[in-house]
Amino acid sequence: MNKIILTTSLLLVAVFTVAYLYFLNISAESRNIDKTLSLVPYDGALVFKIKNDKGIYDIFSDYKLFNAITGQQKQQEIAALRSIFFNSKLIFEQTLGQNIFLTFHPEADSVSLLWLMPLPKNLSLNEFNKYVLLNKEIVLNGLDPKKPVNEVFIKSTKRTFYLHINEGFLAASYSKKLLEKALDITLPKISGRLVEEINRSNNQNENSPATIFINYRSGIPFLSHFFKDNLSGNFSLLNNFNGIATLNMNFKSDALMFNGITSTDTLRKNYINLFVKQKSVKNILKRLVPANTSNFISYGVSNYLVFHRDLKQLLKLRKDLDQLNNTLQKIRNESGIDPDRDVKKLWSNEFISFQLSTQEKYGAIQLKNGRQMQFLMEPLSTEHSDNIRHISYAGLFYYYFGDGFKQFNRPFYTIIDNQMIISNSANSIRRYLNGYSKSLLFETEGFIHFDQLVADQSNISIFIHNKNSGSNIESLLKPSYASTFKNKNYGLKDFYGLSYQWSSDGDRLFTNFYAGYNQGLLTDSAEAKITGSPLQN
Repeated sequence: MNKIILTTSLLLVAVFTVAYLYFLNISAESRNIDKTLSLVPYDGALVFKIKNDKGIYDIFSDYKLFNAITGQQKQQEIAALRSIFFNSKLIFEQTLGQNIFLTFHPEADSVSLLWLMPLPKNLSLNEFNKYVLLNKEIVLNGLDPKKPVNEVFIKSTKRTFYLHINEGFLAASYSKKLLEKALDITLPKISGRLVEEINRSNNQNENSPATIFINYRSGIPFLSHFFKDNLSGNFSLLNNFNGIATLNMNFKSDALMFNGITSTDTLRKNYINLFVKQKSVKNILKRLVPANTSNFISYGVSNYLVFHRDLKQLLKLRKDLDQLNNTLQKIRNESGIDPDRDVKKLWSNEFISFQLSTQEKYGAIQLKNGRQMQFLMEPLSTEHSDNIRHISYAGLFYYYFGDGFKQFNRPFYTIIDNQMIISNSANSIRRYLNGYSKSLLFETEGFIHFDQLVADQSNISIFIHNKNSGSNIESLLKPSYASTFKNKNYGLKDFYGLSYQWSSDGDRLFTNFYAGYNQGLLTDSAEAKITGSPLQN
């Protein structure tokens, strides 16, 4: 009996000792990562993480989709960095398994990368310096840890690379300005919450070759560098959205795919958070957008009445509700129709906004009963022409659907079966009825192939068609960024499109990102049809 007790006690001591050492190691690693990430400037909305591992390098070495996005110059720069720091067997072995972080920062006419890596304690600076200097592809006078920024000339890229090395971490960039910004402790850095998310992910999804962290709070400042004017329209969805996405890469040779979780600050009132309380719904309305659609955003709610209740609270916070209530009272007085009593109950669970390659903008709403809605909307509108009417009161669609339809203040509309189509242009409605509705994106070969990897249920689903978005992108982006889409050194033109989806998952949003490659696909053709009604479930 005493032997059993003694053996059990020794086993318990061993288990607790191993556990202590394990968590001590995790804690030390986290502190090292904290120290490294504390350098990242505030505008680093994207953080890309991989591990220093030969298998992962092999995956990316001939990964056409990654190369297409980064472009030829960035490919050469990244390859040169790998050659400098990891061709040495000693350095590679000493840093094996260490996290490598790439953060993306917009500058005047380009995006610069900040390259960061925690260093193990047993790797001395003298050893690191010695083996880097053995590389014949670089020119430098030695790495001086007392010097804030060391200059390294790389022969293969014919560019100067800037490096800061210290006990515990390494920071580097081709942009001296960015590296100096990172080392300046007086300038704002990424949030502690983002660093916590990165630390939390370190012990999860070890099989993923890469992880992307998106800091939505910095998203608007980040995106604003790319656009000619202030962000508006669909991009305004990100306003006041304080969320962080942790997305793990799923390797697929003909698609770029990431999925994971977006954690949101549910105490903050914003439009996206309205959907956190809703269950995801099947995306049906994408089946009615025309073949020349540039982009769309579909919204799904499992309980419209709860959604509208929460939306009204948001409108009140914005001080928009009083004016909208005055409009509703005016409708009651002039028409005898009470929109909240009569109209609201006919809205179904999905609505969508879409833009065409012609830059025409539309909205569509799924209805519970199109015939009843037609009857009730007549007193609230005037006839423009056959099947097209003009809403008489401003702000109705903003009141019922929020930011997604704020752009449609007093739109024209038509009702087809149980769908309402709206636009600020009567001619656009006419073109939809006479032509666009007869040639649908959902029936094209390219979209059929692309949509196979898109979840058919979500709360918010964003789609961008690469080819159809050409003129729209050029009109929105600054010239230096717009030219990237035409640059033969980038493979962006070879992507068919991208999809970004949010689906409610408790108090979080399950998130899918998917960019489909165009190589090997048939050219879109409106003649490639699917049998059956495009809006059948």
